[in-house]
Amino acid sequence: MTVHAVINIDVPYELIIDRMVNRRICPNCKSIYNLKYGKKPQIENICDECGTNLIQRTDDNEKTIRDRLVTYEINTKPLIEYYKEQEKLINIISDEKTSIDELVKQAKEYTKK
Repeated sequence: MTVHAVINIDVPYELIIDRMVNRRICPNCKSIYNLKYGKKPQIENICDECGTNLIQRTDDNEKTIRDRLVTYEINTKPLIEYYKEQEKLINIISDEKTSIDELVKQAKEYTKK
């Protein structure tokens, strides 16, 4: 298989951490919410879909997320450099205002080229 392009979504680490520590999920219907970004529950800590109390995943804590980012640096960062050198890297910059829909739209635009 030939790799023609690789898409990297570049998000500042502090934003990744902030988004993940503020993520909440419904243990019943699996709806996902965020206390600061995007979809917030209409009633604090209550699922809009089924009325169940929202929970925070045990791994959505700063230490675990920082550990994951270290693993990313070790395992994935070298691939980014490799594809950059091959001129196959497409880097999409994301910030706190970038929605998932916008990221998907940008990625689709690159794949049309």
